[in-house]
Amino acid sequence: EFSTAALNNDSVWCKQNLLLGQTYKMDYTCVYNKDFHYFFRESANKSYPTVEFTPSDLRVLNTILINHFYCNSTNGLLEIFATSIHPTNDPFHTKTKASGYLVVGRLLSPAYLHKISNVCGADARLVSANIIVPKHVNDTVCAVLNLTGQYGKTLSKIVFSRKLTHNFAATQNMIYIIYVFAM
Repeated sequence: EFSTAALNNDSVWCKQNLLLGQTYKMDYTCVYNKDFHYFFRESANKSYPTVEFTPSDLRVLNTILINHFYCNSTNGLLEIFATSIHPTNDPFHTKTKASGYLVVGRLLSPAYLHKISNVCGADARLVSANIIVPKHVNDTVCAVLNLTGQYGKTLSKIVFSRKLTHNFAATQNMIYIIYVFAM
């Protein structure tokens, strides 16, 4: 049905059946027809982020099942998942030509980063792509996830940092004492 809706530019079908915002907590949904023109857009906050995909951006989807990348928008940084639309009897997108393209995005908002922090037990924050983050500072350990755009350029980074609660200096001193008495 989705394939047929894309071929027919059926925005009513999309409105009734694409519940990605409710089901998957996506903030942005856009469906393009096979001629690379969007015919359906939906945004969680009714303020459409300015994200434009060119025909060459969408043609990439003819060669891969799912494209995952990040892009800057007027509303902030979006995590994007994009795929070409095919009939259900072509799950690997190899038997038929694309009848359209689906692009969904999640805004990396402070509220979303707070949820990530709660899940992973570390503070999560966005930093600029050119910031160099040390692996540890004093008693805090940091991990960095580069957020790359569609063509591999790092647009931003998520830094996960967690304060260590163990006193490693005391443990090290105890090992030295044990070592001295063992000799």
